[in-house]
Amino acid sequence: MADWARIEEIFLAAADLSGADRARYLDDACGGDATLRDEVESLLTADGKAEPAFGGAVATAARAFSIGDPTHAGAYKLVREIGRGGMGAVYLGERADGEMSKQVAVKLVQKGWDQSVVAGRFLRERQILAGLEHSNIARLLDGGRLADGTPYMVMEFVDGVPIDEYVRDRGVKEKLTIFLKVCDAVDYAHRKLVVHRDIKPGNILVTAAGEPKLLDFGIGKMLGENAAKTAMTRTGVLLMTPDYASPEQIRGEPASAQSDLYALGVTLHELLTGRLPFADENIRRVLDHHLNTPAPAPGICSTSWWSTCPPPKSRTGPSRFSWPSWGAPTWANQACSMPSVARSGRL
Repeated sequence: MADWARIEEIFLAAADLSGADRARYLDDACGGDATLRDEVESLLTADGKAEPAFGGAVATAARAFSIGDPTHAGAYKLVREIGRGGMGAVYLGERADGEMSKQVAVKLVQKGWDQSVVAGRFLRERQILAGLEHSNIARLLDGGRLADGTPYMVMEFVDGVPIDEYVRDRGVKEKLTIFLKVCDAVDYAHRKLVVHRDIKPGNILVTAAGEPKLLDFGIGKMLGENAAKTAMTRTGVLLMTPDYASPEQIRGEPASAQSDLYALGVTLHELLTGRLPFADENIRRVLDHHLNTPAPAPGICSTSWWSTCPPPKSRTGPSRFSWPSWGAPTWANQACSMPSVARSGRL
């Protein structure tokens, strides 16, 4: 699997350079790794073709602005950093006012972002989470701004591991049972007219008690939201995870609930088989597979049975798996009751 974090790091630095300076930086940063350089250069090319309304916002907004070392956010003391992404950082927090003992996750937007682009996306995530109350979605607890105006949100701290790691050595039925809880959370969000747009194992943590929690609505949107408000997600080449991206996201078209269902299908394939349906070190080949290649059956049941969950009538393109974009929840429900699965020694 490609090292997306390394690719993104080099891309963001190179995007601020041009000509000979960029070439020299890529020579040093890629260190002779032709595959890595090819991936970075493909992103630089795509970024250069972004529509004028967005310009190079992915690059210009994401340049090396430091979050600094904040110590508090409202009533919460920031204990240590527990995660970092393109938009900011997440800290383990504890109540600092003595009112109660509670651990939380505090997410801070990175300083220096173009407030009309990325900080706006951060605030939209906060608004989205405020309207979601589901046992399998990490809850928003509080929000506000630091003294310097940096927005933050306080969320439920999920002490867990990514779903693919949690289910790796577990039986099929247990995998499907946990996966169905994730499907229920996504269905709940859709009924609230919210599309996640970045469903993947890394955004689903499972607690020691076996409860999955869906995280990170950072590139989520409200269905029917003004397209101009979310232009950056149409042209921002890094605002999707290529291994799980739906065809419409790759084409730069508006995402819908079906985009989440497609990503659920890719995730289900990975949980059942331990591998991605389109695993490739080359980003462009991964995206091309999603657009043009029928997905393989995972091999825990016959291909003929696997194909019995039909795709929706709105199917476009051969890569609409016969099961994930619409049938993954249905397939999982049916599989849980299959006699062959129920008798499996792996259950």
